[in-house]
Amino acid sequence: MKVTKRQLKRIIAEEKARLLEERQEPDYNVAMAIDNFKHHIQKNLNAKMSIENRIWYDNPENIKAIMEMLDEVKEHFAEFGKM
Repeated sequence: MKVTKRQLKRIIAEEKARLLEERQEPDYNVAMAIDNFKHHIQKNLNAKMSIENRIWYDNPENIKAIMEMLDEVKEHFAEFGKM
């Protein structure tokens, strides 16, 4: 039986969720919210970029712009760690 990339990602996410739940971490809900948000960002960014250009990822300038945006987001949240 072949497993697609999407199916494999879903299986891994489900297993990760199961393992985190078993560990009964106090921050389980936060960890899951962050993980879900990460997948949401990836899915939506790809969808929005694909509307503009189906093979947007082939252009290094597009990747650079996304990386810069993510760096800005990281800097924003790093400020919370300094409080």
